[in-house]
Amino acid sequence: MLALLWLLSAFAGWAAAAFCSDRGLGQACRAHVAAAVHPSGVVAAVAALLAAAALIAPSAMRSEAAARTARMRLLAASAGCWAAALVVLFALGETVGG
Repeated sequence: MLALLWLLSAFAGWAAAAFCSDRGLGQACRAHVAAAVHPSGVVAAVAALLAAAALIAPSAMRSEAAARTARMRLLAASAGCWAAALVVLFALGETVGG
């Protein structure tokens, strides 16, 4: 769900609508919000890699308990990174218009 929220905020215009429409700011505002997607995207990429690792890593482990622990830790780290990506996007988006 956090990944979907980030994707819609970053690429479906939710962030631009949230930060630019009420302030009467035009294309410059939208460009600033679009620029905020890039640093946020780095964090989102880490989150996606952690989620992929959570799916792959347990197959490399011998113990079922160790695999379960690794999967949960990787998924928790992924969720934390998705939340951080949203925070970065909205923190940088909030700087629009001073």
